[in-house]
This record gives sequence, structure tokens and C-alpha cells, in this order.
Amino acid sequence: MPHIPTPPNHASLIREHPDRFHAAFSDPKIMVAVRRCEAKYRHWHKVRYIAQAEGIDPEVLWAMVKLSRMGTRRELPFTDRDGQSLSYLIPDRLQEELMMIDRELAGHITFDDKSPITDSQRDRFIVSALMEEAIASSQLEGASTAHRVAKEMLRRERPPRDRSEQMIVNNYRAMMFIREQRHTPLTTDFLIELQRILTQDTLDRPDECGRLRRTDETVVIEDPYGEELHIPPSASTLPRRLEALCAFANEPVSKESRFVHPVVRAMTLHFQVAYDHPFCDGNGRTARTLFYWYMLRTGYWLFEFLPISKLISQSPAKYGLAYQYV
Repeated sequence: MPHIPTPPNHASLIREHPDRFHAAFSDPKIMVAVRRCEAKYRHWHKVRYIAQAEGIDPEVLWAMVKLSRMGTRRELPFTDRDGQSLSYLIPDRLQEELMMIDRELAGHITFDDKSPITDSQRDRFIVSALMEEAIASSQLEGASTAHRVAKEMLRRERPPRDRSEQMIVNNYRAMMFIREQRHTPLTTDFLIELQRILTQDTLDRPDECGRLRRTDETVVIEDPYGEELHIPPSASTLPRRLEALCAFANEPVSKESRFVHPVVRAMTLHFQVAYDHPFCDGNGRTARTLFYWYMLRTGYWLFEFLPISKLISQSPAKYGLAYQYV
């Protein structure tokens, strides 16, 4: 996974070098490049290459891109480790994809001849999809059990024989748990129970199962080469941060002061759990399972048929890059 450079501060660039930006607002080449960057919501990592290809000062283009985003971004009730507010922006391309999700994944399933599926057929499809999600989510975290063996174990309800199989069984139990608890409000205890189910009998340190990390437990996220990628917020801030997370998850989708599309809200929960890293282990699995819980809670029941982790496992590097870009 490539190292993602920290973007330059656009406000400082404009304040300290105003002469570099005066002409940019009327330069058609720069404005075309801005639109190109915005079409796919490019990070500085990509913007600088686009600028170089077009013969544009990369810092000037980045500042113009950031200015174009300032007016349409929306703040969320979360902050980073340094207290900066988390915000998001929905470009046109994502608006279209959200519309497709609304149309395709909150409706009804039928066969090609338009006949509806029966309850028993629906249950079989769901169980199969939940198995696929359990297997793929575990494999993302290092489980090495072959897909065929894992599927047969779950179907036959065979006891797991090693840690990899235990991870898969745990993920499957967690998926069944959130199906049953889809109408239960999110609390810190709920989140801890979810992590306990996911990590039971799979950790090098069993005492890390079913509890938040402590202030004396330092967590550093590194790449395979030992380079630091992320240091989560202090464990002392977790009670406050998780309280905000639960409030965000439990509030009505549409309220007077703020509307956040349910899919965006579920993605935010997914991101924030991984960012805050409330547990010593199992944060990724907990985040992905919580995403499912929220989608089912808000009526997107067809997500039960869609193993998200299986899609992620096809491009795990992109999954990691998405976190680094944020």
C-alpha cells in the first residue's frame, strides 16, 4: 500500500502567497482541472499528478479544489484526534449511486419472471449471504480457512477446529445478533457486546475481549513495513466519543437541523468506529457489522443479501486507501 502524503494547508497557501492565486479564478484551464478533480472527489495524492499533467502549479490547483468544496461540505458531530470537525461532501457521482441504492436495495426481490420469492426461499438466500459475509470479513482480518471448508462448517454447524474457523463462526453469530437487534438502540454496552461476540476465543490476549481499550494500552496502526498510518484518539476520550457515536446512530434519519442519507450515516458509523479504535482488537469486524446493523435498522433489508466484505476482499488495498484518504 503506497504512503499517502498529507495535503498542504490550502488556507495557509492562499494567505501566505496571494499572488499565486489571483489569476487562478479566471484561468479556464485551472477551472476545467478543478471540475475534473471534483468529478471523482480526488485526494491531494491524485490532484498533484493531474496538475503536473496539465502544466498547473499543484498547490494552486489543490487550493482551488478545496475552495470549491468549502461551500457544500457538511459537518458531522465528530472530531478527529486534534478536535477538528469531521465533514463530508456528496459529489454528483455519489448522489447517483445513492439513488441507485435507494431504488435497488430497499425494495422487493423477484425472479426473472417477476414472481415474488417465498419466505422459505428468502430465508435460505439470507442465510447463505450471511455466511458469505462472515467468511469474507474474517478473511479480511487474516482468517486462512478455505471458503469451501468454512461454508460447510457453518452449514453443518460443526464446532470450529482452529482460530481461523472460530473467527468465521464468531462473525456469523454477530451477523445473526444484529439481525435480531436491528430495532435496539445503539449503546456503548451494545457495541462492547458486539465486539465480544466477534472476538471470543480468537485473541492472543483473551482479556481484551468484551471491553474498551484502557488508557495504558497504546495502539498504533502501521502498514506492513512498519510505517505509522494512524494513532487513534486517547482511550480517556472514548466514553465521550462513543456517546456521540450512539446519539448519531439513534437520532431520526431526518431531523429539523440535519438530514444525513442513511447510507452515508452507515458509512460514517463504519469509519468512525475504525478511526476511534475503541477496542484493542476486532475494530474492523465491529465497524463492518455495525454498518449492516444500521442499514437493516433503516429499512434497507436487501443488504442482508449483499456480502459487503466479499466485495471489499476483492480490492482490499482500495479499502485501506479509503481510510488513508480520509
